Amino acid sequence: MSTINANNFPLQPLHLLDVPDVPEASGDGSDAGSDQPMAPEFLTDASMLAYCGSQMQQIDSQIQTMFASQQKQNQEQQIINQALQVLQGCADGTLDGNGNSAPSRKQCLAMQHALEQAISQIEDMDPNAACLPQLKQLHDNLMATGTGPKTNGDTHGFYGSGPTDANPTPDSTISGQEMSGFINSLQNIGSGMNSDAQLRMIQIQSLVSQQQTAVELTTNIMQSLDDSMKKVVDNIHS
Repeated sequence: MSTINANNFPLQPLHLLDVPDVPEASGDGSDAGSDQPMAPEFLTDASMLAYCGSQMQQIDSQIQTMFASQQKQNQEQQIINQALQVLQGCADGTLDGNGNSAPSRKQCLAMQHALEQAISQIEDMDPNAACLPQLKQLHDNLMATGTGPKTNGDTHGFYGSGPTDANPTPDSTISGQEMSGFINSLQNIGSGMNSDAQLRMIQIQSLVSQQQTAVELTTNIMQSLDDSMKKVVDNIHS
């Protein structure tokens, strides 16, 4: 019979022994010489086959869960990239019609709305997404130096306790240097999600490897059982 790699399968032998329960001895010697069979100290093919089947089900469930998380995060990254395009369109800061630095409520609102939309879409998909607090803080910081929180319906207030800057100037004027910081912050959020995705793929590859090992072991056990049955049949016919 094939052996099991302990690194891939944390066996619990006492749970796998295919033997009847043995009553405890009375301790007075009355059990000496009884016909009670001794528990064999080995794993049977049947118990090993059942164990491998259970392991494959567990591993498959983990793989499906991680694939679902990966797909959801890919969608979140696409949403963030859409907001990033809006911010990158204002990379030089707020400008007037001649391309000179100047207040622009329209540009500030466009960037704020882009972040608000990204936050709303991601919250609908995953209210516990790790990127949400970072996105909300970025929005608050941009709003604080952009239009500021309004109540007339064209934008909403801060998500959290407010911007990082203790003394913001909401004058609809954002410099190129400030925009560079906002863009870098959003890119860093996307990069962090990409690192998480890569780590998850490594974990998925490890699970797939364990699944393949379980399949090979199960196949070997089934082949062993088949060979044993053929020998029994041959002995009967001989």
